[in-house]
Amino acid sequence: MTIHLCKSLIFHSLKNPAHLIHKPYGHGAFSLSVLFFSSFKEKTSRILNPKIIALLRKHDFSSEAATTVAYKLAQLKIPQKYGYIQKWDSVLSFLKDSGFSRAHLETLVKKDPQVISLNLDKSIKPKIKILQDLGFLTPDIADIISVDPWILGRSANNAIAPSVMVLRNLLGSTSEVAKVLRNAGFGVYLKCDLEKTMVPNIQILESCGISKPRIIRNIYIFPRFLTQRPQRMKKFVEKLEKLGCDAKSKMLLHALRSVASMSPLTWKLKWDAFRDLGFSEDEVLSMFQRRPQAFSVSCRKIKETVNFFLDSGAYNLEDIFDQPEVLTCSIEKRLKPRLNALQILETRNLLKQWPSLSTLYKTSNSYFLKKFIFPYVDEVDEFNLLLKGAWAKDISQSDYSR
Repeated sequence: MTIHLCKSLIFHSLKNPAHLIHKPYGHGAFSLSVLFFSSFKEKTSRILNPKIIALLRKHDFSSEAATTVAYKLAQLKIPQKYGYIQKWDSVLSFLKDSGFSRAHLETLVKKDPQVISLNLDKSIKPKIKILQDLGFLTPDIADIISVDPWILGRSANNAIAPSVMVLRNLLGSTSEVAKVLRNAGFGVYLKCDLEKTMVPNIQILESCGISKPRIIRNIYIFPRFLTQRPQRMKKFVEKLEKLGCDAKSKMLLHALRSVASMSPLTWKLKWDAFRDLGFSEDEVLSMFQRRPQAFSVSCRKIKETVNFFLDSGAYNLEDIFDQPEVLTCSIEKRLKPRLNALQILETRNLLKQWPSLSTLYKTSNSYFLKKFIFPYVDEVDEFNLLLKGAWAKDISQSDYSR
């Protein structure tokens, strides 16, 4: 029993390293130092190296961030050879001198603590310099690296520079490239060979009749779509041809993104989910061909949304078949508030005719308010609560005074 308790306390402490420094046990709690005597103090010292914490605090890291990084470094078991504190200090100082703010440094080192142990002259300076030479501004460089520090592990001349050149040729300027790379997850563009992935993938999509401007817009939104192996992209195109998707349809690009985001098992599960809800095979295929975005949501979301409408009694499977894109809408934020408002009107005999499903989910909040809410504010007290709550941001004072 005592051994089990001790193990639990160790596990809790190691999962929450900040606790070891900032939150000593209160009165009546077990003291780990008592349970494990001097050996525990030695282990704690190794877990939270005070020299590392002092170094990080010197560079204005918050106490919490310094503790977190020190703990992660201990877990990674990075060699701490003679003079390592001075070397790590040089890395942090160089990054600060290169325009990295405290927020940049904290984000960078918390994401990848090994950064501070990299060779400054071989691994860090060349990457900063190549980005400067390519025309990136200092704030952009700090943003790009702090968002995705793993690009520091890439070759400056053989990976980063060629990828930036491909992006710049496609997007038109270095500032546009920076706009893309500043977003989390988009560092993938600097971690793969775009000449062997993005360039041939764009050619494949153009051969399908998709315009280059439409393809390029995906660079800003879906980073992994254009960086997959071209062989996979060709298989997805072949799959859509077998499904009877029109190569000239504007939905083709959406359909490709949809199938590219799913494993064969997930694809089958979603297909089966529609069938289980009562849609025929041909109806499921038709919905995918017309609105492939409906397949981008999870099986759970598909079932919840369909059942939400069926339980309401206001709309049926045929309505959803006609408007499959409704499955991408939030139930809580969009569908439920509107449906509830319409049901209130119906109970008061104020709703002459139920609007189509298209009107329910496609129209703007402004239109919905003017059509179904404002005319009945004086007769329906509940609407006053809605106008002060869920829809408050969508109305002006002049509207509300009506």
